[in-house]
Amino acid sequence: MGLSLDWPIPMDRHYLTVSTPGGRDYQSVRTNFSRDAFDAYIKKAESIIFNLTPPDRISGDPEFFQCKWCNFSDQCHGDKTAAVSCRTCMHVAPRDDGTWHCGFHDKKLTNKEQRSGCRDHLFIPELIPWAEFRSHDPVENTSTYEIPSGKEITNAAVNDLTINRFTSKDLQHVDADLVDKDGDFLSAMAVFEPEIVYRQKAKTKPTPLEPLDDSLPDWM
Repeated sequence: MGLSLDWPIPMDRHYLTVSTPGGRDYQSVRTNFSRDAFDAYIKKAESIIFNLTPPDRISGDPEFFQCKWCNFSDQCHGDKTAAVSCRTCMHVAPRDDGTWHCGFHDKKLTNKEQRSGCRDHLFIPELIPWAEFRSHDPVENTSTYEIPSGKEITNAAVNDLTINRFTSKDLQHVDADLVDKDGDFLSAMAVFEPEIVYRQKAKTKPTPLEPLDDSLPDWM
């Protein structure tokens, strides 16, 4: 696979102007086109687009300044599951012509379809950081994982919370702690065939300050 980028470069120089807030000062620079740098960036883009697994972290330290600024630090360094879209589905892959193709439904995907995903979505295993991938059943269209406590969960097209079977749209709001400690709660939920819309951990209330009811000094 590769990107079709053999067209003639339309310009041999790049001109950039930047301004300070309010436009009080500015700086401009011209740089000559570098074929070596161009090819290196294209190769890097290809390695990201056509790789079947997410790229390596830019740092192993979640406190690294670029990681702290990144909107996806919780998914990369933490235990947050990726959001559902066709780009996070194991059935979908890019094509040389710049389109994305779903192997499960054997179709080219529109931008709108990619953003919403479908009920047959199964996560790319690396995008569920809190569970260890065990197996994939292409006939049943399920993926099985094991969490640190030893319990198994299943990513599937239909929910069955009594046996820890989750659709991707529910699984994106779940983590190992909920599966391990709230099994009874999930089983009770299964009676009503619910959908997990979002999940937010309760905020710890701050310790109240002692009342300022001490008496004033005699000299006041």
